[in-house]
Amino acid sequence: MPKNRQTDAVASVRSGLSRREFLKAAALIGTSAFALPGCVPQLGSYQAKAATPPPIVNCFDTIGHRGFKPFVLGGSCYCNPLPAQIAVWQKEGSFEGKSAEEILNFYKAREVKTLYDHRDCNNLCRSGPHVVKGGKCLVPPTPFTDNYEEVATGNWKKKEGKKEGEVPKPELKGEG
Repeated sequence: MPKNRQTDAVASVRSGLSRREFLKAAALIGTSAFALPGCVPQLGSYQAKAATPPPIVNCFDTIGHRGFKPFVLGGSCYCNPLPAQIAVWQKEGSFEGKSAEEILNFYKAREVKTLYDHRDCNNLCRSGPHVVKGGKCLVPPTPFTDNYEEVATGNWKKKEGKKEGEVPKPELKGEG
């Protein structure tokens, strides 16, 4: 079979056109959709995020402990009271002389749900939102979500019809 022979679909479309004419026609057809009004979808305005991220003011399990005092003692550490974390807190001077059971009771007394109770809810469970936002859920937020950023930075958007930090009440069927 000769090398010059064109057997593909483009050759049958080009029949009789020079290479330059064919490329001009293809470019004209390809760009005409953008030149016609109404053919290009209208996008909303783009809001770029700040070049420098906001400072992290709260720590929790997936972000890593940052040396803050536990929130039950008035600090901004929202790490779960797991044995390794309890040892870190005690080394830093929090909960000195307290057993793991006594420390867990601090959380239970405040009705806080920890990783011992449930996991992977992104604070959308019945105990949510996150404790930072006034809820009862201490499960770390899911990485790469708005909730993750909001809990870490302490900045979140006020939901319409709710006060900032207000705990949503779950709707129970059958009540009237």
